Amino acid sequence: MAEVELLAEEEGDTSRLSELLELAETGLHVEEEEFMSQAADQAEAAHYKRKADEASAGVMLLAQEEENELISQAADVVEAAYYKRKAEEGNAGQSSKWNNIVIEDCATDDTDDELLTDYVSD
Repeated sequence: MAEVELLAEEEGDTSRLSELLELAETGLHVEEEEFMSQAADQAEAAHYKRKADEASAGVMLLAQEEENELISQAADVVEAAYYKRKAEEGNAGQSSKWNNIVIEDCATDDTDDELLTDYVSD
């Protein structure tokens, strides 16, 4: 009987050990699944953060290009206005200069025009 009790006790111990091992394995599997889930969540978050950073950098680059284009256009407009003003000032000065020369030429020319004199005299 002692042997039967001893065998029953061993079977009980073995059964408890098996249950404990199953619980430990189940706990390890749960911890492993949680770890893998957290790792997957972190990897996914890192992926979306990188994508958002790339998109943000793209938007910033596009905004910088648009700003550069506007500055370039403004510089072109200012340059065109500058040269237009200079041309108008030059034309205004030139026409008055030519007017003065013609007036002076007419005022100092006391002789008749040669072409007119030749034509009239013939």
